[in-house]
Amino acid sequence: MSEEPVISVFQDKDQMPDAQGLKIQLEDTYAYWNNIHDFVLDHYPKAVELWSFFSKKYGWGYRLKDKRRAIIYLTPYSGYFVVTMLFGPRALASVYASDIDPWIKKTLEEGKQYPEGKVLRIPVKDATWLDSIKKLIAIKLAF
Repeated sequence: MSEEPVISVFQDKDQMPDAQGLKIQLEDTYAYWNNIHDFVLDHYPKAVELWSFFSKKYGWGYRLKDKRRAIIYLTPYSGYFVVTMLFGPRALASVYASDIDPWIKKTLEEGKQYPEGKVLRIPVKDATWLDSIKKLIAIKLAF
């Protein structure tokens, strides 16, 4: 997969994104955003939803989190969005042992190791990765 842009489509610090703006920017992928959002809340109803303006360099991003960590980050771009997830050692072992798509395993294996774990970014431009993302969410919630 090609490198994705760094800056969110929402760049105005004073204007938090809303559902209407998100729908306009994401176009057809808005349904996939909602599908992932609803999947997280169905499996972890106590998830906290947060829009955050990270910086001028990154713009606005959205995350769903539990009490101590982010479950998933969603960053909107024009016509699509990127899912970002961080996996600690136990969750990583579970991903590697799962039947998840080999590209995901390879990307994580080759990815940079941070003190907190490894990061995976998946551009969502169609439904291709939805099932894999849901498997990753389930793994993340198990730890």
